[in-house]
Amino acid sequence: MRIRRLILVLCSAALLWGCEPAAPDYSGLIHHTGDDSGDDTPEVRPEDAKYNVSGRVTCEGAPVAGVVVSDGHEVTATDADGAYRLYSKKDYGYVFISIPGGYEVPRNGVIPEFFKPISSSVSTEDNADFTLKKVEQKNYTMLYFGDMHLADRMSDFAQFREFADDVNSLIGSNRNGPVYALTLGDMAWDRFWYRYDLADYLSEMNDDCGESLPVFHTIGNHDPDADATGDYYTPLKYRTTIGPTYYSFNVGGTHYVVLDDIDCRNTASERSFYNMIVSEEYQWLKKDLAYVSKSTPVIITMHAPLYNNSGDVQQRNGYTGLLSLFEGYDRVHVVTGHTHIVYNVGRLSSGVHAYESNSGAVCGGWWMTGANVGIHLSGDGAPGGYRVMDFTGKNYTTYFKGTGHSRDFQFRSYDRNELQLSAAKWTPNASTIGKKDFEEAVGEYATASSDNYVLLNVWDYDPSWKIEVKENGKGLPVTKLNDVKDPLYLVAYEAYEYENHYEDYVYYPAYTTKHIFRVQASSPTSTLNISVTDRYGKTFTETMTRPKAFTLDNYR
Repeated sequence: MRIRRLILVLCSAALLWGCEPAAPDYSGLIHHTGDDSGDDTPEVRPEDAKYNVSGRVTCEGAPVAGVVVSDGHEVTATDADGAYRLYSKKDYGYVFISIPGGYEVPRNGVIPEFFKPISSSVSTEDNADFTLKKVEQKNYTMLYFGDMHLADRMSDFAQFREFADDVNSLIGSNRNGPVYALTLGDMAWDRFWYRYDLADYLSEMNDDCGESLPVFHTIGNHDPDADATGDYYTPLKYRTTIGPTYYSFNVGGTHYVVLDDIDCRNTASERSFYNMIVSEEYQWLKKDLAYVSKSTPVIITMHAPLYNNSGDVQQRNGYTGLLSLFEGYDRVHVVTGHTHIVYNVGRLSSGVHAYESNSGAVCGGWWMTGANVGIHLSGDGAPGGYRVMDFTGKNYTTYFKGTGHSRDFQFRSYDRNELQLSAAKWTPNASTIGKKDFEEAVGEYATASSDNYVLLNVWDYDPSWKIEVKENGKGLPVTKLNDVKDPLYLVAYEAYEYENHYEDYVYYPAYTTKHIFRVQASSPTSTLNISVTDRYGKTFTETMTRPKAFTLDNYR
């Protein structure tokens, strides 16, 4: 029984991280031909074919020169007449523009129409014209929506609409210019496509945000078709429903690169994928960046993270080659999802300083804690929510916003003296083995403490942040803890599972986090003044009156 439980827990952890199998250590990048035939022989262009796709880009009837155009392989730019021509292998079925800064394109609901369908016949000459609208984008706001996992389960629709209300409220109160959004993948959930798929997600998003918000999309590991095979056919439904799986666009003075780092290896009998950038996408990106000045800030989005939460670069995924393309760029910020937790990493790799924000999940812990106890959490104790970037010219500030919370909600405090996660208190109706396993899961929290410790979970922390705690005007030493669990998630999710329907494992156990801090007060009843200052100098405070009871009601 114990062995079976261990296996199931490990499988659950794999599901949490996206069902990713162990992958070999690739030093390079895998070539993908686009047809999954195993034949890497390049298509031979007819001798007399100079181009087979052409069109114009205009704004109010006037030509727009220098607009970058691509089919996912070839990259060109419009001439003085706004015209472009390229020869396309037409395997993706579309051509797209990299929207220039200071312009927008028409929208179909939330979808910006920066791409146009083309025929599949390389012998057919297609025309695809694009129209632009001038927009003032010196100041603007970009929102990042990680892992929504809409699937018609766990009251996800009701919770998602609370999220949409939060977003619409932010848009309504925003004074920083236009607002745009970028998803970070896993909008729906392939496992539940039989009842809710990408088209349903898009309909929901259009209903909730379609009037006010252009939404660009990043593909995740649960967005390809689990019933298809190979990396070309699995994203086919995504491409026809949402749009290109990798592309670029510009807002104001910033260049955005949206990448597909999910290399699907599905066969008829097994679902599998690797987190990596395939060769053809890498080659496309080199061509795209040839049109981007090194002084231009670059934002990269992709689903799976560049770094893990220990700051280790995932070199086996080909990211070393990816970063090398950005040598000499002034600023590269990577925004990712997939993990359902929040962390930030800044590392120098391949001569490039890339700062990454792994940006939590809209669904938090798969909508479960919100459905269970009415507190919307991810497995590291961060609230379910989304990232916000406010731009002023080429400069920006960023923060993580919990759904239903103010912008100033950036940490939680726990009074360890009041925090005893015993089975007798939190899982009294669990089975004997359930009670035992719950206390194993919570570790040292199962026992009482009278050492006057206070814990702070500062989810969007990075080393530039400053955390200060004062007791009676005197500063207390603050210790950063590594690999500890958030106690609120343990009772909002795990205690509920052990109490209500535990067999011999829980699907989504708490993560160990690296953004929990500890201070020791001199008294169990003293008031603490907590001050947390982010990398931009904005300070968040709490006057913590102790004892502070650890109850679900106290944290709703």
